[in-house]
Amino acid sequence: MTAFCGPIGFLGIAVPHLCRGLLHTADHRLLIPATVLLGGTLALLADLIAQVPGHQIVLPLNAVTALLGAPVVIWVILRRASTRASFGG
Repeated sequence: MTAFCGPIGFLGIAVPHLCRGLLHTADHRLLIPATVLLGGTLALLADLIAQVPGHQIVLPLNAVTALLGAPVVIWVILRRASTRASFGG
């Protein structure tokens, strides 16, 4: 996913699903601001991890973003599979 979309696009795919799952709502008046805040927070967190505080090493941002976003994508896939199984289709 990250290779296809890039690190920023990957956050754009993963964060709305994460917000919808965390807030348990589909109300866009709540989801849009929450997605903006969570997306910015995750991007900042990924950049902080990529900079490796105390070292001169800088990790690739897409690797750090993939480590943060991969569990979200797996969760969405598993949730979708369990929803289909429960509806028999």
